[in-house]
Amino acid sequence: MKENEIYTNQISALQNDIDSLTKDLKKCREKCSKLQTLIDTIPNSLYIKDTQSHFIIGNKTVAARMHAGSPKNLIDKTDFDFIPQNRASRYFEDEQAVIRSGEALINREEQSTDPEGNPIWILTSKVPLKNDNGDIVGIVGMGRDITELKRLQEKERHYLNLIKREMEAGRKIQRCFLPETLPQPEGWDLAAEFVPALEMSGDFYDAYILKKDFLAITIADVRGKGVGAALFMALNRTLLRLFAGKFFSEQKDPLDAMEITNEYLMNHHQRADNYCMFVSCVFTVINLKTGNCTFINAGHTPGYCIGNSSINETLRPTGPAIGLTQDATFKRQGFTLKPGEILFFFTDGVTEALNNAGTFFSTKRLCSIIQNEHNTAQELIDNVNAEVKSFVGISPVNDDITMVAVKRKIQF
Repeated sequence: MKENEIYTNQISALQNDIDSLTKDLKKCREKCSKLQTLIDTIPNSLYIKDTQSHFIIGNKTVAARMHAGSPKNLIDKTDFDFIPQNRASRYFEDEQAVIRSGEALINREEQSTDPEGNPIWILTSKVPLKNDNGDIVGIVGMGRDITELKRLQEKERHYLNLIKREMEAGRKIQRCFLPETLPQPEGWDLAAEFVPALEMSGDFYDAYILKKDFLAITIADVRGKGVGAALFMALNRTLLRLFAGKFFSEQKDPLDAMEITNEYLMNHHQRADNYCMFVSCVFTVINLKTGNCTFINAGHTPGYCIGNSSINETLRPTGPAIGLTQDATFKRQGFTLKPGEILFFFTDGVTEALNNAGTFFSTKRLCSIIQNEHNTAQELIDNVNAEVKSFVGISPVNDDITMVAVKRKIQF
C-alpha cells in the first residue's frame, strides 16, 4: 500500500512538473512569438546567431534577403544554406572574428542581392551577444539597405565631376582674358601674379601697348568671387580695352574708357531689385619715353610708386567703383615714374590674407616689404608673394590675389 502511495505521489509530482514545464514553454513561445512579431516590424535586417553562426532568430527582412521565404526557415541554418559560398564565407569570417575578439563590427558597407537578384548595398553591424556571466554566446546582427543612398552618391559624384570639368573649362577660358605674356618695352620691366581663391576669379589685370610709346596698365577686383564675378570680369576687361584703344586711335584720352564703361554698366547691367555687380579698378597710361603716368583709381586699393627704399607716390582713389553710380566722376591724376622706381598695384586679397589666428596680412606689412630694394619687378612680386604665403601658413586662400609691378630701368 505504501509503495502504491509513493508511486502515485511520484506520478503526481511528475505530472505537476510536466504541467509547469508546459506552462513555461507556452510562456516562452508566447515571448518568442511577441519577439518575432516585434522584430518583424523593423524594416532593417535583425538577427541573432550562435557561436557557430547558426540562426537562432531572424526577422522577415533577413528571410527575404536570404531568399528563405519565412523567418522559421532560418532557424538552425547558416548563410551557407542560402547565399553563394564566397559571400557566406566572408560573413562567417566576420562573425567568428567578432566572437573571438569581442570587438563589434560597426557600419560596414557590403554588397548583396535582393529577392529578384538585383545588386544592393547593405550597411552592416555585428556585435557580440553575452550571457549573464559575460560569456560570448553568439552575435546580434543588424543591416540597413543603403542602395538608394549609394545611387544618389554616385549621381552626386557624376554631377560634381561634370561641374569640375565645366569649371576647369571656364578657368582656362578666363585665363585667355589675362595677358599670355606681358609687354617688355625697352627700358622697362613688367611682372604680374594671379592667384584665384576659387577655380574662377573676379580679379583681373591687363597690360598692352596703346601705341609705340604708350603703355596701358589695368588691375581690377570685381565684387564677389566665382563664376558670376568671372563673367563680370570678362565684360569689364573687354569694354575697358576696347574703348581705350578706340579713344587713343582717335587721339582722345584713353582714360575716358572708365566713364563710358561705367555708363554702359549702369544702363545695361544693373537690375531693378537693386542687386548690382561693380568693379574697383586702377587704369594707368604710361608715356614710355618720359615716364609720365596718368591714372584713374576707381575705388580700388591704392597703388604705390616705390624707389630709394621709400614710397614716393600713393595712387589713392579718384572716383567710385565702376558700375556703382550713374553720374560718377573719375578724376585723373598724374606723376612721373623716375628711372629705378617701381609702380606696384595689387588687389585687397594681398592685404586681407588671413592666417590661422584670423589676423589680416595688412597694408602695414605690405608697405614694410615693398620699401626694400628690388632689382626687378618680378623680384618685388616674388618677395611679397613669399611673405604672404609664410604669413598665411596652411590657411586656405580666402580671396583672389593679383599683383602687377612696372619698373622703369636705369639707363646707363
